[in-house]
Amino acid sequence: MTKKNNITKIYKQSILCLFIILLVACSESKPVDTTGVTQVYPLENPNTYYSDTLTIYGQFLGKADTTSYLVFNDTLKILSLDCLHWTESKISVIVPKLPKSSTLYIVVNEAKINITKETYYIELNVEPLPEIQTVIVKSGTFEMGGTFGFQDELPIHKVTISKDLLVMATEVNQRIYNLVISEEENPSLIKSNELPVYNISWIEAVKFCNEISKLLSLQPAYEITQDNYVLWDTTANGWRLPTEAEWEFFAQIDTNNFDLKENAWFSTNSGLRPQECAILKPNIAGLYDCLGNVNEWCWDLYDANYYSVSPLVNPKGAKTGTNRVMRGGCCNDGKAFVRIQKRSTTEPMPFVGMRLVRNE
Repeated sequence: MTKKNNITKIYKQSILCLFIILLVACSESKPVDTTGVTQVYPLENPNTYYSDTLTIYGQFLGKADTTSYLVFNDTLKILSLDCLHWTESKISVIVPKLPKSSTLYIVVNEAKINITKETYYIELNVEPLPEIQTVIVKSGTFEMGGTFGFQDELPIHKVTISKDLLVMATEVNQRIYNLVISEEENPSLIKSNELPVYNISWIEAVKFCNEISKLLSLQPAYEITQDNYVLWDTTANGWRLPTEAEWEFFAQIDTNNFDLKENAWFSTNSGLRPQECAILKPNIAGLYDCLGNVNEWCWDLYDANYYSVSPLVNPKGAKTGTNRVMRGGCCNDGKAFVRIQKRSTTEPMPFVGMRLVRNE
C-alpha cells in the first residue's frame, strides 16, 4: 500500500470518528423532557427566617417564565423570573417578611401543584432571625482581677454571680445586626455577614439590645430617655450587655490547656483586622472569641478604683463616671492587652462590638 493510500485511510477514519463524536454530543444535548408529572419533595427543614434562602427540590418544575410562580399565604406572589433560581428540579427564593406560621404553594405553567393528595400547601415556620447559638453559664463564685497588668485590676477579690446566665456563644455578627437594625446603619468598617459588628458606640449597643429583644418578643432590659440616659430593669428577660463581673466570669479560660494563638485573634495572627466569628477554639464555657477579635461592651461605668469598693455579689459598676467598660482586647492588640483581667474604657474605639446575655 502506498503512502498516499495510508494517508487517505487515516483521513477517512478521522472523519468517521468526528461524525460519531458529533452524533453522541447531539444525542446528549436533547431538550429536557418537561412532559412528566410535576412533583415537589418535602422540605428538609421548614424553619426559616426573613431574608434566608429557601430552596425547594422536585421534578418537572417548569422553567422561569410568567406562567410559573410561588404564592405565600395565598396573597404574596413571586414570579419564577424574580426567584434566585428556577429550573426543572430546583427553586430558590429569598424569604420575604412573613408571619411566623406561613404557607406556600407552587404554580407551574398556571397549574397549582399538589404537595400531597390532601394539600397544595407547604407549611413554613418563619422566625424573625436565624437561630442564635447560646450557652447557659451556671451561677458561681470566682476571683476577679489579677496581679499581672495594670493598677485598676487590683485588688483581687471574690465575686459571686448569683443567677444563671444565657450567653451568646459568639459576638453579634453583622448578619444579625443588619436584620435587627439595618444594613445601611451597620457601622462596621469591613462589611461581611459573618464578621462581628464593630465600630459601635455603647449607646448603639444598648439600643440594639432593646430592638432585638422586641423582635424576639422579650421584655427590653433598658429604658432610654431622650438625652440617652439609660435605666436598667434587672427583672426583664430581654437581651442586654453583661456586667463587667459577669463578663470576666463567663470568659474564664483553662489555664492548663490554653494557647492564645488557638483561642484569640490578636496582632500576631489577625492581620490587624476582625475575623469571622467562631473560627478559633472556644473557652471552657463554649464561648468563642471572648479574647481578641473585637472588644466587647459591658454595662458598667468605669472607675479605676472600683475593685476596692465593689460589692461581693452581682456588682454592677460605679455609680458615677463618664466612660463605659469594654473587655477582651481586639485584633490589633498585643499579647499583653489580650487578657481576661484587662479593663479598657477608651471611646470612641473602632474595634469594639458586643456579646449579649439575658437572665436564664
